[in-house]
Amino acid sequence: MARLNKSARGKHRWVGIESSLPCSIKNVKEELNNISGKIQWKLLDFHIWADSATMIVKVPLERHHFALDRINEIDGKSTITSSGKLRLVRHRISEKHKLE
Repeated sequence: MARLNKSARGKHRWVGIESSLPCSIKNVKEELNNISGKIQWKLLDFHIWADSATMIVKVPLERHHFALDRINEIDGKSTITSSGKLRLVRHRISEKHKLE
């Protein structure tokens, strides 16, 4: 079967999330499943820093704003950046933690 060309693939956004409360990968996945409804998401990165944890989640472009609102409703979680480029989200998160 032939591969889809780039323009025919689904568009998505990478969302950087910060947690001020202690959490685990299992805990984050459960919370995202509970709030996401029918949003298909994928947890890509999970890092624990000295005082927080950060993660990067892939969400479909058409549900991007809905996903941001729902993630920000979770206690202790907040979105800090989002982009169509994974490299930019990783860079922004690492720069934020270099400054702290």
